[in-house]
Amino acid sequence: MEDLSDLFKSEGWTAQFPKGLIALLSARNGIWSVPVNIHRSNVMWYVPANLKKWGVSPPKTLDEFLATCKTLQGKGVQHPLALGENWTYNHLWESVALGVLGPEDWTALWTGKLKFNDPKAVKVWATFAQVLDFANPDASGLSWQQATDRMLKGNAAFNVMGDWAAGYMATTLKLKPGEGFGWEASPGTGGVFMMLSDSFGLPKGVKHRDAALKWLRELGSKEGQDTFNPLKGSIAARLDSDLSKYNAYLQSAAKDWKTSKVVGSLAHGAVAPEAFASQFGTVMEIFLASKNAEAAANAAQAIADQVGLGK
Repeated sequence: MEDLSDLFKSEGWTAQFPKGLIALLSARNGIWSVPVNIHRSNVMWYVPANLKKWGVSPPKTLDEFLATCKTLQGKGVQHPLALGENWTYNHLWESVALGVLGPEDWTALWTGKLKFNDPKAVKVWATFAQVLDFANPDASGLSWQQATDRMLKGNAAFNVMGDWAAGYMATTLKLKPGEGFGWEASPGTGGVFMMLSDSFGLPKGVKHRDAALKWLRELGSKEGQDTFNPLKGSIAARLDSDLSKYNAYLQSAAKDWKTSKVVGSLAHGAVAPEAFASQFGTVMEIFLASKNAEAAANAAQAIADQVGLGK
């Protein structure tokens, strides 16, 4: 791949994209792709009218989440957290991990500065087990949309899913953001934006290099991003986006994008090499079968050592 640092400088993108995002796009003293959009992973969805009916508020910490779920069970909501197919376990795990560790230690996992079997990281798995106690036992048979539907229908109170769920609820189901559905940062992650992005690079020796560069300039431009993202249900990666073109949820996400600490998603390919991410599913299987936090933590560290994570 070609280093795109000169393109970023000539287009002024080093000032228009957040520093945290540029850091995630960078390695070996180069910048390697142009982000066309931003999705947020760490979002908890709910129906405002349902929470009002049950007399609870959206929990902001993990302790509040566990206590609220216990309260909801007392009100007849047996499985307050709606969960879906296998990959959504990884998605939920990273929000719990961010809530337990905070942004600095979460980032330290991927640079090798914090070991996966450090007591702090072992606590992630122990907390994850507590969270799973409140999830539906038939999760593996549901798509992520069906899990979201359970929350919307009142069979569950919460669903932790990326903000493509907002696109599903607002575009497919025609629900009004803020009324038909509400949102908060996943418990414990307020002030942090766990991101993933569709981005494009430039292969060396590409046949039509000039055309490819024009494509990349369009993707990174304000006009390009503000044309594409309201249709996609994502926000612009740029900080100067025209928010009048976006719905209420996306405006909220864009505000958080500008003001929050930015970290990357494991489940969606932003922080770890594929060699690690593809094997993390095995760690999850070990944990779901045993609920042994130490075993899962040791397995994750073994994979990190094997792939040279952080080196």
